Amino acid sequence: MQRRIRLREERLEEGDWDELLPALAIPIRAADAVAGSAAAAAAAVGGSIAAVTSDDPRLLKINEILDERVRPALMGDGGYLEVLGLDDHTLSIRYQGACGSCPSSLTGTLMAIEGMLKQEVDPDLEVIAV
Repeated sequence: MQRRIRLREERLEEGDWDELLPALAIPIRAADAVAGSAAAAAAAVGGSIAAVTSDDPRLLKINEILDERVRPALMGDGGYLEVLGLDDHTLSIRYQGACGSCPSSLTGTLMAIEGMLKQEVDPDLEVIAV
């Protein structure tokens, strides 16, 4: 059985698309994973939902910082960053789109994100890209 997600075409301002893209990513991944196992569905959606439903206030603050300062710049270059989870002092992220294959995402960008989050959230935080 083939499933499709249909979007009605409307004229969007450029800023509207930047806000719409992350909101669409979660249900699209979830719909795609429904055809697979429950584990596949959790893996497809897990990072974003886990970050939103977490009781850890650091994770909420991290996502606020990323939403305000990092994700808009990455989306401007055709990429995105998903938070997969926070285990003690280790934040796991996944680069998506153009950022997934960009050499600077694993060096300069990752170090800049880690430095920003260390300064504003937790000085012992380590950020790893998986």
